[in-house]
Amino acid sequence: MLQAKKDVLVPLIRERKKVKEGRLSQAKEKRDQEEKHEQVLCYVDTLLDLQLPEERRNLDEEEMVSLCSEFLNAGTDTTSTALQWIMANLVKYPESQERLLTEMKGVMLMMKEEDALIIEEDDLQKMPYLRAVILEGLRRHPPSHFVLPHAVTEEDTILDEFLVPKKNGTINFMVAEMSLDPKVWNRSDGFQTRKVFEGSSV
Repeated sequence: MLQAKKDVLVPLIRERKKVKEGRLSQAKEKRDQEEKHEQVLCYVDTLLDLQLPEERRNLDEEEMVSLCSEFLNAGTDTTSTALQWIMANLVKYPESQERLLTEMKGVMLMMKEEDALIIEEDDLQKMPYLRAVILEGLRRHPPSHFVLPHAVTEEDTILDEFLVPKKNGTINFMVAEMSLDPKVWNRSDGFQTRKVFEGSSV
């Protein structure tokens, strides 16, 4: 698996390194002229510039492959998993699917009248039920079940009758549990797009 990642990512990293080195070796006049045009800075550029302070060296290719792989997985796995759960919920709750389809058809009909060929980001504002479906999907199946741990920094603190000590005291917020709390969500196990759509307080 690691070799497969290297086979894909190492040539891309090396090619980007060549582009970066080529840019640095150009004459100053040409560089100044290019700077007038917007230059794209990519993630690999930041890794090529990164130095490990304790070892006083740049990252090697294997370290860059590992970081690029983590970056790509974190950005795609969470999104694809969330979309899969949303689609599964639409299959499970056909009334939500029907309402969403009706909303989308209405927007497409308006676009046809305006001679628009593709859905733009601005068109999403015309689909509030789509937003409700996405938010409800994320409530029921958050991509991450925890947020970053929190700690007390100044002194021992009482939080809802619980002592949180300054020394070695951390708090973890369990996002998935909070979003399924039956004290807050009536029928917490259902797909409650109506509650989100109507702008209820929770």
